[in-house]
Amino acid sequence: AARAEGRTRLNEVEAKAVLTAYGVPVVPTLLARTIGEVDDACANLAPPYALKLVSPDLVHKSDLGGVALDLPTIGAVIEAARAMRDRFQAERPEIRVTGFAVESMAAGGGHELIVGLARDPVFGPVLMFGAGGTAVEVIADRALGLPPLTDDLARSMIARTRVSRLLNGYRHQPPADIAAIAGVLDAISAMAVDLPDIVELDINPLKADANGVLALDARMVITPVQAVESPLVIAPPPSGWETDLVTQGGLKVHVRPTRPEDQTALAAFFAALSPEDLRHRFLASLKTVDDERLSLIAQVDFRRAVSFVALGPAAEGDILATALLVGEPGADRAEAAISVRSDLKGLGLGWSLLDHTLAYARAVGIHVVESIEAVDNQGALRLESEMGFEVRAAPGDFGLRVAERALD
Repeated sequence: AARAEGRTRLNEVEAKAVLTAYGVPVVPTLLARTIGEVDDACANLAPPYALKLVSPDLVHKSDLGGVALDLPTIGAVIEAARAMRDRFQAERPEIRVTGFAVESMAAGGGHELIVGLARDPVFGPVLMFGAGGTAVEVIADRALGLPPLTDDLARSMIARTRVSRLLNGYRHQPPADIAAIAGVLDAISAMAVDLPDIVELDINPLKADANGVLALDARMVITPVQAVESPLVIAPPPSGWETDLVTQGGLKVHVRPTRPEDQTALAAFFAALSPEDLRHRFLASLKTVDDERLSLIAQVDFRRAVSFVALGPAAEGDILATALLVGEPGADRAEAAISVRSDLKGLGLGWSLLDHTLAYARAVGIHVVESIEAVDNQGALRLESEMGFEVRAAPGDFGLRVAERALD
């Protein structure tokens, strides 16, 4: 509708409608296109009222007197709207007045925060969180993050700000609802993935207290023409590749792409492997798997790789096996690596997880999958031979074998 009217800036009512669709709590706001409609808008709201000027030319309404607060009656709202219109016509005639946003005043107290989304020419959509309010530029307390976010990454963004120390509670002030604040960041991250049309988004202020969050004001700018895809610098996990499997040995597992918050569970998984299985997986003698290797598995860029974990029943159990498939963007070859918990071998888990990984490779256009194995890893070489891989000696290294399979 905004594009049909030649606008790239959504008004506050439209922006809040988008936020509501993504589960962000907002102050109910009604649009009065004329002063004559202010009466009807107020009739559906409880006093006291807040009145805000609606204009495609005005970004920070409060800076120019485009906001009136704590209006006790409908008559006071109408009078404020008329005075606001007349003042702008006289002093700022270049600013088009297209209506008024009317809402009930939110209860006082709580913390004023800002949550935002902007488009960077290199990194694409970038999320922002910090202390909000009218002095947001002066305070300059903010943390940045790249979508897609997980709940853990959202909480990490919050923790990187100075205002987080206030949010955790102090003296007689109870802690704010951090889960609700993280939920807003999660929602904006989802919007960045789903809606490439959004160029800029600000929720300021986002009120937060022990009872939850409430978006008091919102600003949203969109592309002039419909965008095709979101230019995310980090590709999100593939959808449709989470499933329940039953192995040939009758073991029931839940398979899904890895998430950043899996890193701790992955550390426990590899710590439980036998030294031999750990050497076979990483082709090196390791006592422990360091954080750098773990992050490459847990926080993959899904444009060039996919990482799967097989979990115990109900998708909440321990990690039983992992699979990693790595290739270059646009390439038709990729390398796979499978690891199964040492006490679960012989139940068909490696077969099921590798089969799932090959199905994904085929679906994304990979034509050849190879795996590099130690020459004494007879279990893996036997499994790959049974699944149609051709095994040959690795060039220049007699201690390794290359298993390769062309996909249909």
